[in-house]
Amino acid sequence: MRAITLFFVAGLLEIGGGYLVWLWLREHRAAIVGMAGLVLLALYGFVPVLRASIPSVASTPPTGQSSL
Repeated sequence: MRAITLFFVAGLLEIGGGYLVWLWLREHRAAIVGMAGLVLLALYGFVPVLRASIPSVASTPPTGQSSL
């Protein structure tokens, strides 16, 4: 369940951050809007760190094989 939640959070951060930066650049909104977008995009970059702490079947090597 945590992986699904992180997936949706990452999507919201990416789309929301990109949209705010777009508003700032294309619609000439205040600089604070662009800064907020950059903060959201930076948080989006942090989400994979949280995802890495969730064990999954795909991330473990098959039985009898080294992880190198």
